[in-house]
Amino acid sequence: MITSALFKVLHEHEQFKLVWQHAALVAERIDQKHFYRLYQMGSFYVEEQWHKKFKRRIAFTPFNCSDEALDPYLEQIEIML
Repeated sequence: MITSALFKVLHEHEQFKLVWQHAALVAERIDQKHFYRLYQMGSFYVEEQWHKKFKRRIAFTPFNCSDEALDPYLEQIEIML
């Protein structure tokens, strides 16, 4: 299983391939300049960031569930215990 640390060092093309094949879309959000998608990749999350004006992917950012980067999505994610 891939880890967030390994995902981070992969080339963008490989990151995209892994997200496309193995991730589950769990939330989306928009700000003034960007559109974001949050994916779950097993034990970690990946945020995909797009520039709205240029319609171009800027980054894939992996993080763990304890990371503050998850905060903007918490109201959208259904957590089952």
